[in-house]
Amino acid sequence: MASARYPLSPKVTDKTAQPLRKSYQSGLLSEGVYEIRIRRTSAESTADNILDRVTLTDVGEIISERVRYNFTAYYGVMVRLSDQLSGLPKITAKIKGIKVPHFDWSGKLVKRAWSANPAWITLDMLTNTRYGAGKSVSSIDIRMFVDWAEFCDKNKFYFNGVIDSMTNIWDACQLVLRVGHARFVTIGNMTSVSIYRKSDPVMMFGSGNILEGSLKLEWQNLEDRANEFEIEFYDRENRNKQNTVRVVNEAAIARGEMQRISTTRMVGIDNQRQALFEAHFQKALNEALVMSGSFETTIEALACGVGDVVLLQHDMPEWGESGRIQPGSTRTKIKIDRPLSIPTNPSNFSLLIMHPAVKRGQATISSVVASSKTVYLTGIATSIRAKRFKSGDKDLLILGMNASGGILKSP
Repeated sequence: MASARYPLSPKVTDKTAQPLRKSYQSGLLSEGVYEIRIRRTSAESTADNILDRVTLTDVGEIISERVRYNFTAYYGVMVRLSDQLSGLPKITAKIKGIKVPHFDWSGKLVKRAWSANPAWITLDMLTNTRYGAGKSVSSIDIRMFVDWAEFCDKNKFYFNGVIDSMTNIWDACQLVLRVGHARFVTIGNMTSVSIYRKSDPVMMFGSGNILEGSLKLEWQNLEDRANEFEIEFYDRENRNKQNTVRVVNEAAIARGEMQRISTTRMVGIDNQRQALFEAHFQKALNEALVMSGSFETTIEALACGVGDVVLLQHDMPEWGESGRIQPGSTRTKIKIDRPLSIPTNPSNFSLLIMHPAVKRGQATISSVVASSKTVYLTGIATSIRAKRFKSGDKDLLILGMNASGGILKSP
């Protein structure tokens, strides 16, 4: 058992009545059967008041082998066996994560880099062929993922977590989506996302386009709604130990409501600021969700999607009045297919009109990128809010607006 660490055969001189553990290291030995000899150099005492019997109970062997852990970040330590070792040591490590792809509005890969942005992490989980879903980039709504990435950066929504347990891609993505305030949306065969954020209405529904008798409303029971919200997270400021923040609905407590706590564990949140924001966000959602409903409508509903904000009018709950515009209407005179109860002094009322399309301005095509089917515009004011651009028989989707104009792409 001689080695560089023990140039001579080791000698044990310890005196103890407890089990004694010793660790020795040899050079790399060839495969075979070896005999281990232990020799006592002093005679065993025969006195009645002396106990110095030595008994070998077991010998453990560690074999060094060349093992490859492909695509795995790992580390280990060598601990010398001794009687001071009472168990396996607990070791923690700070993980930087994996480099994920970043794209631009046109779907071009810009770089691969470390990122805590939930949008890029989710996109990598969807497209990676080894540990992800293996979806092609062409089946992903890159425009919405870029929009989501900018939203997360603006609001400092970052995912700093480790997914190291057996799970499926869908459940793993839900952890990241929750931190980034988004959800998956399927548009045909495309995977997109809907972002939980303040936005303007994109569609209007009323008695004129809601099928008669299809509106159903359901009020939320106050007894089923929480009034205290806890967020559990691993705090990086406290050596990544579990921490909890709580936000209380003071108005509900003041009304004498019983304490009803909602606890959510947020994997990926590692700081108190983000945890508190999430608790306040859940409190606001809980307060705002007082009613749910459903209705049936015509094909006009295709103008909105999951996560969009819409305006709703209906006669049954007396939410205003509505109808369809008839031919002969002008900018100053609107003809409607049914009578409306408009007061003599309508200063507190608004008349909202929905058109299939409204011309917002004109622009000049400055360049076209055929490979990505992208068109660049100039001469259009960035203050103009528009979703589509028409040139001849081409109808293009506006991906974004910048200082010099718009960026568009074929659907």
